Amino acid sequence: MELKEKISEIEQKCIDGEINPIDAVGSIDSLIGGITNVVFKDGLKFKIYNHNQIFALNCAAGKKLMKNIYGLAVAAYFKAKSNGSICPGEVHIDKGISTKHYMPGIINLYNEMLTFYVKGAA
Repeated sequence: MELKEKISEIEQKCIDGEINPIDAVGSIDSLIGGITNVVFKDGLKFKIYNHNQIFALNCAAGKKLMKNIYGLAVAAYFKAKSNGSICPGEVHIDKGISTKHYMPGIINLYNEMLTFYVKGAA
């Protein structure tokens, strides 16, 4: 199976709710050798980068499933930061949730995910 197909499979499992966004990003990170950058603009584009390649992901789904895509984008952004990326990218979800002008909204969303998926599982 090709790398892009594996990423699409992980992404689809996340969108369908089979795996959570944090675990999905961890799998993608391991698969591509480290996420270095992410670009997400709601409904327009979603790309994850490593040192050599760009991987396009799905940026739209039904209204109920968009929270999983948002979670994937935010988790990928923080994974790029934790991987040491100086420019981890941009995530623009809404007017109040953006890495460019509304970072508190991004941090709140990420903390909610951590509480729900990581601490909630304990």
